[in-house]
Amino acid sequence: DLRQREATLTSILRAAPLGIGLLSDGIFLEVNPRLCEITGYDPQELLGEHISTLYANADTYERTARTMLEKLLAQAGGTLPSTWRRRDGTDVAVLISGAPLDAADMAAGVTIAALELDVLR
Repeated sequence: DLRQREATLTSILRAAPLGIGLLSDGIFLEVNPRLCEITGYDPQELLGEHISTLYANADTYERTARTMLEKLLAQAGGTLPSTWRRRDGTDVAVLISGAPLDAADMAAGVTIAALELDVLR
């Protein structure tokens, strides 16, 4: 049963048209292939890195993180637009959704999903 659930989850993460990541204290623990496509990073480059790596500067990261944290605490989830900086230095508009693994314990981790907004350009 556990193997089947793991295979199902792995398939969903590979097939999703969204970038999906699992973070703990802002550090990437898991990333799906689409998140890597959106950002231009290889999985090995993102795993263990802080999500602030994807922002052009500390102010943009802090503003986004503060707003998302407020949404997570108030609603156990939230969505907001943002801009990430790809590995090649170009910017990409994304719509980020986040949800804690355990709403009562934010330290347990947060799952994010990112939709690339300019994907049809």
